[in-house]
Amino acid sequence: MSLLTKLALVVAIVLVAIKINSVLQPPPLPKIDENAWWGPGERPSKEDVTIKPFKISVSDELIPILTTPQKDYDFAFEVIAPSLPGFAFSDGAAKTGLGAVQMGAIFKNLMHRLGHEKFYMQGGDWGAVIVSNMATLFPDNILGLHSNMCFAKGTIPTIKILLGSICPSLVVDEEYKHKMYPLLEKLQFNIEENGYFHLQATKPDTVGIAVAQSPAGLAAYILEKFSTLTNATYKSYEDGGLLEKFTYEELIDNLMLYWLINSFTTSVRIYAESFTKVQLTERVVEIPIRKDVPCQEEKGLDDAGKTTILYRFKLGEVVRSNPTILFNVETIKYKNLNFAIWDMGSGPKLWPTFRHYFPREDCAQDLIFVVNSNDREQIETASYELKTLWEHSLSTMRMDASLLVYVNKQDLPDAMNEAEIIEKLGLRSGMAV
Repeated sequence: MSLLTKLALVVAIVLVAIKINSVLQPPPLPKIDENAWWGPGERPSKEDVTIKPFKISVSDELIPILTTPQKDYDFAFEVIAPSLPGFAFSDGAAKTGLGAVQMGAIFKNLMHRLGHEKFYMQGGDWGAVIVSNMATLFPDNILGLHSNMCFAKGTIPTIKILLGSICPSLVVDEEYKHKMYPLLEKLQFNIEENGYFHLQATKPDTVGIAVAQSPAGLAAYILEKFSTLTNATYKSYEDGGLLEKFTYEELIDNLMLYWLINSFTTSVRIYAESFTKVQLTERVVEIPIRKDVPCQEEKGLDDAGKTTILYRFKLGEVVRSNPTILFNVETIKYKNLNFAIWDMGSGPKLWPTFRHYFPREDCAQDLIFVVNSNDREQIETASYELKTLWEHSLSTMRMDASLLVYVNKQDLPDAMNEAEIIEKLGLRSGMAV
């Protein structure tokens, strides 16, 4: 090999290494106009920055818990729950370019106008994308971030997912493998159920005008998502499972926020504006959040297996499902038995609200507590939850109520046996395991 050939080979290797390194590195923070004007025409010379309060009545059980001082806690929260631009009571943009990144700047400015230079954030769905963008772009303003839709995007996560399709144990524990693989099955679900996403990201005004002209069309379009994206198995139900998690009043309230204000078209534009060439080039979602910004994903003690058990009752088959988030209540009827099911991941402040879902006083009321025998890291938390639930939160139960502790997943490696569960949960005599 000649010297010139060797030199060319070295140069090629260096260039490839530089390219690979650039691909693996997160992109730089983009420069955005934090004070962009999204209203009609030019920014007025004298902008109205007054806060015009108005009151609406909501039947939300969570916000009062956050805003009301609780026993044994010396603080409460001021909750700011704005609707996104184009949604509900917020005007849509009068010009193009208002995506999830720009909305992050709007909400940072809103908090400053309200007198909060530093603040905590919570987001779900598009809100999760926006608060993640805020933590990435404005970390000095963020005291903490809580998300119930965390995500990772980039070259390395993509490589890991693809490698996991060959050998899942490389990227995910055995007990969670079914949530990511088979990859083809997950992709098939996305293709079947994400048609709305592609439509709204490419033709928002077309679908917006069509849907917004008919109350029946609006209801069909939105409620289908309440069914399938709440739980994929609900689409096999005759009624779409709409009342499994919601009441008719809650569903109609949601629809009316789009119908009365005519905000459906402006709301779906966030899909189109967040997937433009400019937005995708900035790659904000690939930039890691600074490590000094406290982040928490709400999962609770999920994956104990209670969903599998209950759907075996209800459908006569085992159904795969995603972990539930925060406060989830579900009711299931099997023959002459009525089950009310809660996810303990909601936290102790919400446990007292469970009593509202109890059956009539003339019904037998017993408790089944499902614990994951493979989850040694959270068994102490499960013990605390069980004790608190039994002694305090379920005060409406009969004095002679029975407790059944269902120890699930004992076929998995390193699962705790019956004796360990009894010891770690601190079970008293008379409690069934």
